[in-house]
Amino acid sequence: TRPVNALSSPVCPARGLPWRTLILLALTVLLALGLRLWQLDQHVLWWDEGNNAYFAHQSPAQILEMSRLTNDTNPPVHRLALALWLRVLGDSAFNLRLLSVVCGVLTVGLAFVWGRQLGGDGAGLLAALLLALSPTAIYYSREAKGYPWVTLWEWVALTLLVRAMDPD
Repeated sequence: TRPVNALSSPVCPARGLPWRTLILLALTVLLALGLRLWQLDQHVLWWDEGNNAYFAHQSPAQILEMSRLTNDTNPPVHRLALALWLRVLGDSAFNLRLLSVVCGVLTVGLAFVWGRQLGGDGAGLLAALLLALSPTAIYYSREAKGYPWVTLWEWVALTLLVRAMDPD
């Protein structure tokens, strides 16, 4: 076994993270999930959400064609993913919004990775907690719109950029 001093905590062998960090990250992710799921289907769908639901019920070719014909500014990839999502989970306001919740929570995890790459475990936990509690991030993660989808992929790109710039 490895000696542990008072300033460090044992490391989780599966992830190379101190157990304390892993537990705090798990609590942060659960907090983010709870804030995004709470009363998710309480409100009726907004116009934009209904529009996304309409698109998601079309074939992939129709989604792309309607996006082209209407000069739609929403990402068609989100609507294609939403179409697949609804085919797997079924139609409901909850399921329609759930993809955004998942994207929002995954983004919180990526914020940890990004912060950890730049400043260590503490910075990663702070980045994740700030995003988990961000009213704007929570709001948009509770709507069936493309914002959380785009944000997730932006954080993927940002995280990969930081990794690529690391000289080690």
